[in-house]
Amino acid sequence: MSNGHAKGSEFERVIAKLIVKAFKHHGIEQSECWRSVMSGGHEMSSGDLRMSDRLTNLFPYVPECKFHKKIIWRNFWLHPSYMQPCKEQRWLVQAAEGAAKHSRGLAWILVVKENRSEIFAVYETIRHGLVVAPFEHFLLNRVRQCDKVRK
Repeated sequence: MSNGHAKGSEFERVIAKLIVKAFKHHGIEQSECWRSVMSGGHEMSSGDLRMSDRLTNLFPYVPECKFHKKIIWRNFWLHPSYMQPCKEQRWLVQAAEGAAKHSRGLAWILVVKENRSEIFAVYETIRHGLVVAPFEHFLLNRVRQCDKVRK
């Protein structure tokens, strides 16, 4: 296993733990979110993490996780016809294709981190298009939505 692969695998485990921690008061346990055996870009893969049905009902996303040395943030918004293919655009495609493979029709979310940076969520909304937000804020907002429904 290369250092880059190990770094990516560890990052996926960190994201799984953060998701579980966010939904702990809903009774979610660590055994309900784990790194996918197929993680790493395999043809059959639908995201990097697997979640229980119970957690998926609370967090209806297919996470694709990327931890790289440097991320060129503007590349997420530049139209592919204006530039050479880049890793950021390939990540968006990979996230969308992974979510499309999921049997429950879940939304995609790209969870990204570069060295010495916080973790960010990249996702799409009908209202705002492509959004980048701190991952912890994204999780907190999702938990608040679930809490409102629960009441």
